[in-house]
Amino acid sequence: MLMCIIAPLIGLAVRKLPALVLPALALLFFSLGGFFSLRKLDLPEWAWRRRVPLIAGMLLLWVPVVWLASSPYVQQFQQLYYLVSAFAIMAIGYGLSAREPSKLAARLSESSFFIYALHMATFGGFSLLGGVDGALATLLRAGSSAFGAWCYMFIAPVAVAASAFLLLRRLCPSVLAVLTGGRLSPRR
Repeated sequence: MLMCIIAPLIGLAVRKLPALVLPALALLFFSLGGFFSLRKLDLPEWAWRRRVPLIAGMLLLWVPVVWLASSPYVQQFQQLYYLVSAFAIMAIGYGLSAREPSKLAARLSESSFFIYALHMATFGGFSLLGGVDGALATLLRAGSSAFGAWCYMFIAPVAVAASAFLLLRRLCPSVLAVLTGGRLSPRR
């Protein structure tokens, strides 16, 4: 709501002082899209042209984020890592989409909205999906190792989402069709 109230001021600042406003808006992802829109810039193409430093920055920042996982200083690196990674992943996605989509990409498009719908769900330890999540946390030693925690962070969401997707596809295809935004036809 606050962003809507100050939007006219942000718009004026973007038009009059773009070089000064861009760094501040980079910290507020909500407004960053507005900056690119007002300046008539294509955000994914912008990221693609800067892909080498963005991808290098993402990989270089990943090291201190993992290395300093239990340090009080890790949060500064994490915030910068998230910012750089968002643009690096956008550049990678833009590069991959510029070519003809692969068969795997076409198959994965069925599940894209499902993953968005599932991303905020939590699973209790007694459910099947909670069991998958808990088993991976134990297997990867997510609670006792910084590297294990990072591996868990990347593997567990994919494993839990894939388990939920396959389970719903088998048992409740019509519910899955709704959760995928109509991209997946219900079938038994």
